[in-house]
Order: sequence, then C-alpha cells, then structure tokens
Amino acid sequence: MPKLPILVLCSILCGCGQVQTAGGAGTDAGNAVTVVALRPDGTPAALARVEVRPADRTPASASEPPVWTGTTDTAGHVSFEPGPGSWSVLVRQGERAFRLDLVPGSRASDTLRTCAKVTGFLPSRSGGRLGFQGLGISVPIDPDGFFRAESLPSGALSWVARSGTDSVGGSIVLPPGATAVADTGPAAAVVDTLLDGPAPGSGLSPGGVPDTGTWSLAMSLRRSGSTDTAWFLAWDTAGSGIRVGALAGDTLVLWTDGNWRKIAGLPVAGPDLRVGVRVATGQLDVFLDGSRVIGLAGSTPSDRSGWGSFRLGPAGIAAIHWTSTRTGAVSDSWFDQSP
Repeated sequence: MPKLPILVLCSILCGCGQVQTAGGAGTDAGNAVTVVALRPDGTPAALARVEVRPADRTPASASEPPVWTGTTDTAGHVSFEPGPGSWSVLVRQGERAFRLDLVPGSRASDTLRTCAKVTGFLPSRSGGRLGFQGLGISVPIDPDGFFRAESLPSGALSWVARSGTDSVGGSIVLPPGATAVADTGPAAAVVDTLLDGPAPGSGLSPGGVPDTGTWSLAMSLRRSGSTDTAWFLAWDTAGSGIRVGALAGDTLVLWTDGNWRKIAGLPVAGPDLRVGVRVATGQLDVFLDGSRVIGLAGSTPSDRSGWGSFRLGPAGIAAIHWTSTRTGAVSDSWFDQSP
C-alpha cells in the first residue's frame, strides 16, 4: 500500500500559500492535490480536519488510521503531494463532511454536508464486519446480520462485508442525513439495494422463502395517507395465503386461512411504520414498530407451496424504505433492530 511520507512543511496553517510537500519525490507543485472546503452558506470552512487514504482500501478491522492528516487554512484550502494512484480525501468539520477521490495534480472544491448513517441486514455475513472503501471505517455485523454505521459522508460509497474468508460488496448513494438499509443474502427477497427499491405494488419473487417451516419479514414503509386502506404484504391466491394491512388509522387488517380479521385500537395512523410478519406452521405473528401486536395460533398451513403473487405494498403505500427476510427461528427482538 502506498504511503505518504512525513509532512515537512506546515505552510498552509501558517497562511503562506505554499504547498504542503511530502518530500522524497520532490516538491513540484504541479503534482499537488488541492481541496477547497466550503460551509453550506458558501463561506470557507477554516480548520476543517482532512484525512487521506488510498481510495481502493477497505478496512478489515475496526478502523484504520489515515496515511496523512491536516487541516484547511483560513480560506478553506489544503494542499499536499501524494504518491501515484487515486487517493480518498475526507474533509470533516463537526457533523458535516464530504469525501472526494483525487489523483496527483487534481484540484477540487466541495461543500460540507450533514453526515449520513446506514443501517441494515446482511444475514449472509452475520458475525463479520462491514467496511467502507477509502474511509477507514468498519462496523460489526451482529449474529442476526444487523449493522449500523453513523457519521458517514453523504454521496457515493463502496462497501465490503466480510465474514471469515468470505466477502460481498456493493455501492450506495447516501443523501445527507439519510438512513439506507441493505438486504442481501441467499434467503432474502430484496426490495432495495442499500437505498432505493422498486415502486410500491411491484411483484417480487419470494426467492429463498420456503414452502414449509418458519419465515419472517421485516419492512419499513411510508403510507400514502392515514385514513385509507393500505396493504403492507399480500402473499395469497384464492382461498389461501396471507394479507396484512391497515384500515383507517387504528385498525389492523389480516386475511389468513380464508378468513378476515380486523383488530381495532392499534396505532397505525402514522405515515412511517415498521412492520414485521412471522409465519410458521400453525402460527402467525404480526409486529408494529418492534412490538408484537398479534399472535394467532392455528392460522397457517404446514405447506405454503400453493401461495403465490408475493407483493409488498400493493395498495396505499407511498414508499417502501427497506425489507429483510429470514428463514428459521428468529427472536421477537429481531423485528426491533431497525432505525
């Protein structure tokens, strides 16, 4: 891995306008990388912290230190002379940041934006770590596959999740302050890829959803209104399957085993909801915002091979933020591991 030699000049902090040189390969300012940091109001971001790492480096451990650090001057400028290759430059001030990938001789400016966070489920890499390329940031993935990373720069990021010698990677685009969630793995019905999913009402293949045994779904959604009927999940054919939804603002609606059930007095009026469904042989549980609100015994058959038309948000849903599925037994707490 290329490294930046020890800094020998501190001229930017002194306001002298000279390039901070790395030595070794000379001090030709034409090779310098210059970054200009601005606050949201367009004024220079003075004394912002600057961290430089190889752009293609993804940490495998909890964190990795930068190979060079500095601060911007009173005009929001910082310059340094790196070695060859592409370098990730992270500029941070308080709860705002931005990141750029630059090569020697580059000059760029950007505005500090509110940091973002990302949470989600990666059941195929449970117990491992999720690292972000060029940032030196790595977070644990718990035994259920849940992870959380905060204080990230918004914009495009690449990530790699590792468990043992296996790894899986992808990319995300984070708006400032947003939460984005992953759902990958062999037993997942993917609605989004760390940020955006298909439009509400999209038909999705159950994928690894089994015809027998226990299957669980957790999802976050936004209703289009608080008084109309909204369907969270519809996995049914004539005479078999399940539906879960809301009628008006306080009534949960279930259709299972050919029967309609309406449970009134539940807080389902809000536009943003977290919904969980656990289907097992002879048992159906429904969760709202992490709490189990329904437990029905004798409500599902042992063989679900006749169920079809697997759909999420087929009516009354403005957006599906994320979804995750699991096969086998999961604890009630799994449905509360969301933002």
